[in-house]
Amino acid sequence: MSNNARNPTMGNDLNIIDRTIAFFAPQKAWERMQYRRALGGYKAGDQNASRANWQPMIGTGESINKVSRDRMRARARDAERNSDIANGILLAYQRNVVGRGFNLQARTEDDTFNKAAEKLWRHWSKPENCDLTGQQSLREMLNMITQRTQVDGGIVIVKTYVQDKKYPFKVQIREVDDIDAMGRMEADNGNVICNGIELDQYNRPVAYYLKETDPNGFSDYKVTRVEADRIIYFWQRRRPTEYREISRLARTLPRIRDTDDCLDTVSFAHKIAASLALVITQKFPDGIAGGIGRKVQGLLEKMGEPIPEDQKIQGFTGGDILYLQPGQDATSVVPTGAAAETKDFTTTQQRLAAAGQGLSHESASRDVSEVNYSSARQNLLEDEKTYLDMQMSLIEHVLSKLYEEVVKAGYQTGMIDAQKYPDFWERLEEYLEHEFIPQGMPWIDPLKEANAKKIGIESKTLTRKALAASEGKDWKEELEQLAAEQKMMEELGLIAKGEDKNAKSKQDTDPAAGGQSPKDEGGDAD
Repeated sequence: MSNNARNPTMGNDLNIIDRTIAFFAPQKAWERMQYRRALGGYKAGDQNASRANWQPMIGTGESINKVSRDRMRARARDAERNSDIANGILLAYQRNVVGRGFNLQARTEDDTFNKAAEKLWRHWSKPENCDLTGQQSLREMLNMITQRTQVDGGIVIVKTYVQDKKYPFKVQIREVDDIDAMGRMEADNGNVICNGIELDQYNRPVAYYLKETDPNGFSDYKVTRVEADRIIYFWQRRRPTEYREISRLARTLPRIRDTDDCLDTVSFAHKIAASLALVITQKFPDGIAGGIGRKVQGLLEKMGEPIPEDQKIQGFTGGDILYLQPGQDATSVVPTGAAAETKDFTTTQQRLAAAGQGLSHESASRDVSEVNYSSARQNLLEDEKTYLDMQMSLIEHVLSKLYEEVVKAGYQTGMIDAQKYPDFWERLEEYLEHEFIPQGMPWIDPLKEANAKKIGIESKTLTRKALAASEGKDWKEELEQLAAEQKMMEELGLIAKGEDKNAKSKQDTDPAAGGQSPKDEGGDAD
């Protein structure tokens, strides 16, 4: 009796190897067959001819990333320098993630301390106070951090203290290139060093090994070990086994590169089409088969040898009249190609590149020719989620840590009156309570947006705090400003005491007087 007879469920699915195994171990053969069938349930697992070359690496995140990390970073920087498609994506992040900056709100129960901390933060954010080099404001550094994170995959922020009576705490920005990935594999204390980062037994960073370079980019191969509590290493971790950054442009770089190459080719074709382009055929006497080539021509020119006029490689400008030598024929060159289809191709590629970075095509390309209010609003809301994710990362990993250092340093230097807060160190967490509010998103239709906010305030489904936060503002500051304006207008006699400065006159509200009916008012956002 055959094995198939003993195990009819196997049928004819067994190859010669499986049949041999089935003869001695039917159960093992059955398990192999079931495993093969399970694999066959996923087309992504097929190994047919169409996917024969699709054999990606398998391994830990770091083992895969380190193979091409530097190469992808170099290519991303090249795109940053030369690709308008890549820069459309990068500028969208820069405009919308940082923009005007982040609004700080100290959240302690002491308003006096809150105002002192907020004032300290505003002054510290100036270039001469926050930047170790004294060249960039905090907002400018945040823009650079955002861009470097997109291009390089991350950035290194070193917390530094210097001899400064008012603002001893400074920030030094360093590129990820400075992390010594080619150095030691094990620290003196036995910790593992993974691509320049020292990890403890829980794979938690305890130190960074940074290369020292001069302003010209030259290195003396000196490496400094910097404790992790002095480093803010800002990057996006996507796998548990990743310990270093990877360019965020990596997933869209091939598409950006292909599109740029295509556009360069089409642009060159248009240049030829717009110019006089001729191919001159030379009939050589005495059976000579060819003329002077480009390499020979260049060599003769370097040697100072004159080139016969009838054999020079010539260029033309618009309006030229060409006189041929005897024995020469001229044939016009009319380039052909898919120039007419370039727009559709480029638009599709831009859409895919933008989508790969979590953005709409309109945001990355600034092309709004095919959108209406509804689609523009929907795209804006989706883009806002992408920007918000980056904003929250900046707040959690950069801004909050910097603020805590600034407040502690300000207390020690007397910028915050220590005598008023003797329990500062005992209640440190309470004194460090704060909130950063990102810039608000722009309006698509101001009237519709204002009416929606007015209805939300009047129906008590929207608070003034939430409304102000959506516009990147501090609600307390807004109310204080409204009160100050009200008081000044009363003092100047512009309105009666107690009168609402936003109240409309009879001319504005009485239809009989030619004004607008109250039911037709657009309303205020207050």
